[in-house]
Amino acid sequence: MPEQPLHAGPFSDPSDSRIEISHPSLTLLRSYRQSTLPATIAADISEHLASCLSCSNLLNDLAPSTSPPPLSDSGRHLIPAGLPLPPPATTRPGWRWNIAIALVIAFFGITLYFVLHRPATPPTDAELSPPTAVPIDKLPPALPPTNAPDSSMPTARDLAPAFSAYTAGNYPLAASRFYQLTRRFPNALTPTLYLGVTQLLENDPTDALPNLARADALAHTTAAGSPQSGAAAWYHALAALNAHAAEAPSLVRSICAEPQSTYHTQACKLVSSFTN
Repeated sequence: MPEQPLHAGPFSDPSDSRIEISHPSLTLLRSYRQSTLPATIAADISEHLASCLSCSNLLNDLAPSTSPPPLSDSGRHLIPAGLPLPPPATTRPGWRWNIAIALVIAFFGITLYFVLHRPATPPTDAELSPPTAVPIDKLPPALPPTNAPDSSMPTARDLAPAFSAYTAGNYPLAASRFYQLTRRFPNALTPTLYLGVTQLLENDPTDALPNLARADALAHTTAAGSPQSGAAAWYHALAALNAHAAEAPSLVRSICAEPQSTYHTQACKLVSSFTN
């Protein structure tokens, strides 16, 4: 561009206080192109550009700014529509995540295996629910020898009246006579055992339970292994069952665990009938 005469004008270069030119400087033109000038200066430059072809050409030759000017409404139709969007970036899980997932799956698989193959545990006595009532079989009379060697034990003659009422089915009378014998012979097994059995046959398991518990204890000390010992344990368990005592399941299970007991089979059938 030819050098212009130096004279004062509206477009003074702020960086040069000595020289003033009539044309706007490149700095002003760039600021004008970027729309960063005050409105008054921008209006003066616009007025100058309308009459100065040289400055207009210089403005057009300037490099575009880093931020392109916004499109006008008339130029928007030149942009093709429906351009495909780039696929979203996907992040693959690392090998550590794969190991963690595999460990979690293995843990749940092992847990499920042991849950499904866990051996069934037998119910505890507290979990057993015995039958509401167990029928009572009459215990056959068992008379001791006629000449009892121990005076603290009742003889056959002593027991005969009680057994007579018992055999005849007169249980109230039999219970009364057996009770009198327990008072006379407190450490004797036979009257205590048959008193409890008689009370069971009278459908009185509550009164029978303490008598049969005592008979069971006496059998362990005076007649261990005898038929009366097994009978005492069995009728003790029946009284506990019919009285709904907490110890009833354990008493029945203990008899079931003794194959030599006369009542082993009956006890095991009762245990199998218990429900959880």
